[in-house]
Amino acid sequence: MTNSESSHLGRVWEAKQSLCEEQQHLMRVVNCADTDPQTIDEISERIRYVRQSMGPNIRPAGRTRLTDRYGMDPNSNAVLEQLSPISGKSNPVACGLVFKMTGPNTAQGEALLNELYEGPINCVHGGVICSLFDEFIGMLESNRTGTNGFVGTISVKFIKPTPLNTPIILKGWVDSTTERKSFLKGEMWAGQELTATCDVICIRVRPEVIEDLRTK
Repeated sequence: MTNSESSHLGRVWEAKQSLCEEQQHLMRVVNCADTDPQTIDEISERIRYVRQSMGPNIRPAGRTRLTDRYGMDPNSNAVLEQLSPISGKSNPVACGLVFKMTGPNTAQGEALLNELYEGPINCVHGGVICSLFDEFIGMLESNRTGTNGFVGTISVKFIKPTPLNTPIILKGWVDSTTERKSFLKGEMWAGQELTATCDVICIRVRPEVIEDLRTK
């Protein structure tokens, strides 16, 4: 990638993140706002106008279309950081998981989950918790090994309800490894309360399998 292409891509990500913030706000309004049907219809009509006014070149496509343009690996951490449905900064459905390695085999994550992710009243949906663990542990494995962190098995134990609009901390570590498998564990904390744990088996997938997935 040339310096010019890199600069352009950086601007693309910035613009997508700005649009993403507006979409997320809109989704919260759609999901939670208590207003009259006429106002909702008016908002819907405005959104329809924006969608219909977009040119034919603006259309949905898989992430390979964007990454091929810039010669990027669609499975790289740099791309997933932007487009992942769980942690992607440029994906409006993502729940904003922030990840960091805290050691060679340990990691920590942070998230703040609003009403869009509600299951039991005022609590995070269990499926969202499973998705967070899947993403978080997969990122730990990927960063640790330099390969794709494919989750083969995940077992989640719900200990207490995880509250909405409360900073969530995830902790993960490697328990043991074999030639092709890694056994990892994770915890979810809301303040001083342990709300969920997970046991995960990650599989190291052969490069030709990844390439086959990309070309399908």
